Amino acid sequence: MVFGAGMIAPYGGWSPMSGTSVALLAFGAIIVVLGHQFIIMSTRVGEISVIAPFRYTSLLCAILLGIIVFGDYPDTQIIIGSVIIVGSGLLMLYRESRVSRELPAAHAATDAPEI
Repeated sequence: MVFGAGMIAPYGGWSPMSGTSVALLAFGAIIVVLGHQFIIMSTRVGEISVIAPFRYTSLLCAILLGIIVFGDYPDTQIIIGSVIIVGSGLLMLYRESRVSRELPAAHAATDAPEI
């Protein structure tokens, strides 16, 4: 906050927001809160290996909204970072699906009959 306050003057000072900007900001905040709430709810009831890939859609939505609303196209660094993040998530999902086909040692130990 202190750093942000110090950056007001070098970037042209503060100006009040228009009513449209405030309404769009409030609408965006409500949508973000609802989205995060649904992600939390799905994580509580679902398996994380199934839910995790859907969390990456927020990255795609952010890029699309940036293009549509602000006319802000992603640069090379954003594209490379996005590919790394989504690729690593897909790799983990693939790996977990292969590992889950085999019976883990911990499961084998708990499935043994009690003496």
